Amino acid sequence: MKATTTIFGLFILSLALAGCKKSDGAGGEAPAVGSIYSVTTAKKDLFKVVKVLAVADKTIHLKVYVNPFSSRPAEITESELSIGMYEHASLPGTFAGVKDGKTYLGITHLAIHKETWSLWEPKLLVTSAASEEELAPFRKWNGQTLPTRTKLTQ
Repeated sequence: MKATTTIFGLFILSLALAGCKKSDGAGGEAPAVGSIYSVTTAKKDLFKVVKVLAVADKTIHLKVYVNPFSSRPAEITESELSIGMYEHASLPGTFAGVKDGKTYLGITHLAIHKETWSLWEPKLLVTSAASEEELAPFRKWNGQTLPTRTKLTQ
């Protein structure tokens, strides 16, 4: 009887775990295109905010906002975010902003591997959509000249 109870308990536990999904974009789930996430920096001492432009088999294409945060934002509006004020002369699509005497970068299009995405510990902030203006750098990188031509999932 004890063995049957243990097996039944393990079966119920496995069903419960199989039904669990992370809703923050981490853990192997593809992030939602157009949505905005907070992510950690390499040193884990700052948080940045990114917008998903496109998702492919192995890559995620992002817009990286210049705004740094000392703690992970729980909510945010797009009007609070900026790509930066000064475009980097030798890196088109890369902008800089200054806060507290430090320079931070904003990037109009950054392609990263899906494994890197998980390492950034993304947390969904806002479900949104990407505008044609935001998609332009991705489409240029992807070799698209017409909005109707699609090489990667958007």
